Amino acid sequence: MCCRFTKLAVFAVVFAGLFSVLSFTKVGSYAKLAWKEARTSVSQAVPIEVEIARLKEDVKNLVPDLNKNITLVANEMAAIEKMEREINVTKTNLSEQKTRLVQMANWIKGGETQFIVNSKVYNKDQIAERMARDYESYKRATSELSYRERELAIKKRALDSAKEQLQAMKDKEQELKLQIAELEAELKAVRVAQTRSQFQIDDSRLSDIKQSLEELRTRVNAERYRVELEGQFANGNDAPASVEKATPRPVQDLAKEIVETLEGTANVANDKK
Repeated sequence: MCCRFTKLAVFAVVFAGLFSVLSFTKVGSYAKLAWKEARTSVSQAVPIEVEIARLKEDVKNLVPDLNKNITLVANEMAAIEKMEREINVTKTNLSEQKTRLVQMANWIKGGETQFIVNSKVYNKDQIAERMARDYESYKRATSELSYRERELAIKKRALDSAKEQLQAMKDKEQELKLQIAELEAELKAVRVAQTRSQFQIDDSRLSDIKQSLEELRTRVNAERYRVELEGQFANGNDAPASVEKATPRPVQDLAKEIVETLEGTANVANDKK
């Protein structure tokens, strides 16, 4: 048994030493950094929507905690109310006891020898004994009443603080709900922006299609105009008639025509003179 205890003690010392070394060396720093980065990496890998859903669930779980604290506060309020009733009863009893004590003291001071209390006759010694006993009881009850009043004041201050905490929890719950709602709205806006960005890529593709359609339309129109022009200029109704090549006139005939034409013109001119 002693041997096992010794081995455990040695192991504990070695483990503590290794832990100390790891904590205060580069290896320890690297290990801590790796662990922190691993946790960060895992956290970053969780989708934002999932994290928001988790937060909403956590806020929902605040309601049972709030109800539990409400129950505790309600029980404390009932306990304080009970204590107040008890203190008021004690005050009433002490007030009555004080009246009796003063009465008995005045009797003794007055030199009377017999006293009637609750239809019973007491002599001076009996009244003195009862007065002394009741006075001690009165002092103890007064001291206890003072203590209980201080305790009541402390409980009331604690109750007020608990009520403030309840209100703070409720306000914080509402604030967290609002923050999560705002975060959801911001995330939706981001998602819409991402969707619009995707639509812009689609618009670019549509623009390419529209441009291709315009090019095809231009080609179709060119083909149509070519067919129209071919029908107008290449197929004949409006085509110019071919010119037949004239047979050259004999030189004698040309000379005769010139002489006759020119001499005739000259003779006409002479006759006018």
